[in-house]
Amino acid sequence: MNKYQKILHDQDVKFAELLWNTNCLFHSGKEAKVEFSNGEWCSILGGDSNVYGDGVETFELMTSVHTPEVFGWLSKKDLMKKINDVKNRKGIEDE
Repeated sequence: MNKYQKILHDQDVKFAELLWNTNCLFHSGKEAKVEFSNGEWCSILGGDSNVYGDGVETFELMTSVHTPEVFGWLSKKDLMKKINDVKNRKGIEDE
């Protein structure tokens, strides 16, 4: 399942809110995809030898803001800071 989880509330996103799915590209690992009301998105991966994170303590992140840059080996704290920075970014329609 590769659908984006829509997060529309105004509060910061918490790690526990992320809905994890098995990543279809790898035999192991997990993936969460989130989309925000400002039109931005984040894709989070972990737990496979082909990604930059173990899926437990560290994670890989790609965002609509920073594409094609990938952030690897992010702690949960650093991951959530980056996700919330993307979530709180003003959308084109807000500028």
